Amino acid sequence: MHRFNNGDFGNSILLGDSGYMNLSYLFTPFLNVQNDGERNYNRSHVQSRVKVENLFGVWKRRFPIIAYGCRMKLENVLCVIVATAVLHNLARLRGEPEPPIENLIMEHELQQAIRDGDIPLAAEENDLGYDYRRHLVDIYFSRL
Repeated sequence: MHRFNNGDFGNSILLGDSGYMNLSYLFTPFLNVQNDGERNYNRSHVQSRVKVENLFGVWKRRFPIIAYGCRMKLENVLCVIVATAVLHNLARLRGEPEPPIENLIMEHELQQAIRDGDIPLAAEENDLGYDYRRHLVDIYFSRL
């Protein structure tokens, strides 16, 4: 996280769930949606996170060492993570089938969760990144 704090990644942001505090580079959903911009932001946030989490699920099924943990030196673990990511991308480029799907959130379930407001949210009033997230909503999501 210190590289994000140092600005090494420019204007990049990370998406987090309710377990994280908002920071200038880490955005979470709004707790109390008050307008269409915030609603659009939350919808986009959830849809993006679901896609990333589904990708991680496929990656873990393809390479169980990612799911169950690497019991080796840290420098070797980093190599395993990179190697499996490269192999996963090559498998996708070659059109190899994904491992069997288990408990994958289906699109209609996602849409229903958004409509029902069943998105896990965190308290936000004192979050350090609240103003950054508010600016993003104002300049982009309020115009959708």
